[in-house]
Amino acid sequence: MDRRLFFKSVFTSSLALPLAAALEAHAPAGGGALYVISDAPQDFLPVLLESAGRASGAEGRRLAFAQSHSLAEAVRRSLAGQGWTEAPHGNAPDIRISFAVLDRACPPSFTFIRNGRVVDLRETHLRELWTEMSGPGLRSSVLTSAVFPSPRSDRASGSRVSVLINGQRKESLRLDRDIVRTYESAGGFVTVRVSDGRARVEDSSCRQRICVCSGPVSAAGERVICAPGRFVLEVEGRGRVDTAIG
Repeated sequence: MDRRLFFKSVFTSSLALPLAAALEAHAPAGGGALYVISDAPQDFLPVLLESAGRASGAEGRRLAFAQSHSLAEAVRRSLAGQGWTEAPHGNAPDIRISFAVLDRACPPSFTFIRNGRVVDLRETHLRELWTEMSGPGLRSSVLTSAVFPSPRSDRASGSRVSVLINGQRKESLRLDRDIVRTYESAGGFVTVRVSDGRARVEDSSCRQRICVCSGPVSAAGERVICAPGRFVLEVEGRGRVDTAIG
């Protein structure tokens, strides 16, 4: 599948918003996101993450899963062979992996996004791998995302966090005031908690609840996206970094 068809497959599904958000994200150097369409991502992630990691400048080997999934254990085992370990609870991972289901099966493929731009990894030694995974007649319905967070050192701490629903800013909350707010979102609700200078999605009516499983945000430009709810929680300031998309 070429890049045009890759994005068409995702944009015509319920995952349109999260991938569009990743495309427009202006992350500082060191960030990026690898997207893999495959029902067996554990077979390809070890090799793909090596190339994506080099492209993003990432050096660490700590991973975290944004939500529980039947494929998580297989991915964990395959990456353990390359020295990947799960980040201790409360520690920032070097990659955050999440899974989602496409509305319809499509040819397996992969792409990498860095600084809001698509990097075609197939133009490297990975072309043979891409040919292997996208053989004639093959179809997959699982989209695996592996996000490399940008270094926090080049982002200042924020003072306020914006709440956006359907692209419209509904409220701006101070990070130095503890508060809990619940907002109506597309088809349900999202609850936000601000405490200890950080903001997070505490509860949501969305099915996969990736936004709830993500860590808190506090640095300028960090954001959490709840795609089904058309909801964005973004720390105000320069830059834009997707800590979690779900």
